[in-house]
Amino acid sequence: MRWSAKEMRPFLVSQLALPPTDRLAAAFLDCDVPDAGVRALGAYDRWIEMLCDEAVRAELNAIPRSDVDTSLAYQEGRRLAEELEQGLLALLFETPLASLVREYGIF
Repeated sequence: MRWSAKEMRPFLVSQLALPPTDRLAAAFLDCDVPDAGVRALGAYDRWIEMLCDEAVRAELNAIPRSDVDTSLAYQEGRRLAEELEQGLLALLFETPLASLVREYGIF
């Protein structure tokens, strides 16, 4: 969708008043990739849930870099990060946003 300069300010003000996850969810819906949105935001939600668990945070803080392959919490966090990344890549490069991302978002 193209916006006139007159329409842009109210649109941006309304969008920036929303929480970031709401804006992201709307982008997935507007670009007709709800499945990617569910996977991405679901992964983000599960990651936040992990971080709210004191035992998981303690495990992540305690493992040395050399032992990350043995940590179930680390492996799950990594899997969730990859799931989130795949959803965001789908939004940015497999929707009408792709041409704008290529033109304005990649330097």
